[in-house]
Amino acid sequence: MGSSIKIQYREKYGLFDLDRYLNFIPYVFNYGFIPRTLVQGVSDDDPMDIIVISDSLPRGQVIDVIPIGLLRLSDFGHGRKEVDDKVVAVPADKALQSISAQNFLEFKHRFPKIQKMIELWYEGYKPGYIEVEGWEDDVAAWNRV
Repeated sequence: MGSSIKIQYREKYGLFDLDRYLNFIPYVFNYGFIPRTLVQGVSDDDPMDIIVISDSLPRGQVIDVIPIGLLRLSDFGHGRKEVDDKVVAVPADKALQSISAQNFLEFKHRFPKIQKMIELWYEGYKPGYIEVEGWEDDVAAWNRV
C-alpha cells in the first residue's frame, strides 16, 4: 500500500524482485498473492492474487486473512482476454483491520465507496487493458482459493 513499485515473487529463486514501476497512483491497498495456490490457465500459472484492505504491511509479510469478496477482472494486456480475478480480504487480526467487514454483504453495504475505489484503481492502472467484470461474494472467494 502506498507504493508505486510492483514486486513479483520468483518462486524459482525464492525471492522478491522488481517487476516494474507503476505509471499511476500508488496502490491504495496491500497487494500480493496467496502462498501455495496456483491459478491454472491464467498467463503463466501465477499464485492467486489478493488485495488486503488494511494499513500498509511490510513487503513479504504473511498474515491470516478473511476473504470478503472476489473482484472479477479481465486483462487484455497480452493481446488476448485473460481472467485476472483478485481475492479481496481483511486481516484476521482485528488489530490490523482498517474496516470491519467479515463477509461480502457487510463490505458491499457498509463500504461501497471502498469497493468503487478498488474498481477505479484497476481501471486507471492499465487503461484500456483492464475490464472490471463485477464482484462475487466471500463464498466465491473461498472457492477460488
